[in-house]
Amino acid sequence: MKVDGKDMRPIWFDRGSETVQVIDQRYLPHRLIIEDLKSVDGVIRAIKDMYVRGAPLIGATGALGVYVCLVQEGALPGDDDYIRAECRRLKDARPTAMNLFWGVDRVKEAVLVHASPEVRVEVALKEALEVVEEEAVNCRRIGEFGSSIIEEISARKNGQPVN
Repeated sequence: MKVDGKDMRPIWFDRGSETVQVIDQRYLPHRLIIEDLKSVDGVIRAIKDMYVRGAPLIGATGALGVYVCLVQEGALPGDDDYIRAECRRLKDARPTAMNLFWGVDRVKEAVLVHASPEVRVEVALKEALEVVEEEAVNCRRIGEFGSSIIEEISARKNGQPVN
């Protein structure tokens, strides 16, 4: 979907407000509701209550959740124990979601090698946005590959819908 000539994604970082935003997928296709994720509690709610759906998006949300934990009100970006605890909370939002674990751990590990809180925030955002981009590319590739398979099945069914 394009909005204002740009591809719209289900999750993004709004540079103007410095806020992680998601489309609340519970309301699609009837309403487009955008939620700001300004706290780890908000990220957890988005995952648990299924604002975000699908393994790649859940992983991307977890990755950006690590950034959120470093900038939310009361954050302690210089405290390793704080970061580890917030990352555990993020992963507990969906205890069987492997993409969630991967996204959270990838950003956490990139952050913890730095001592400076400011650098940690920068690294978290950069790494999380890389996860978001990689997942978007992977999903696009899956769609491109899958469309030819669906077309073949549809042709065998004389153009009938493919479920």
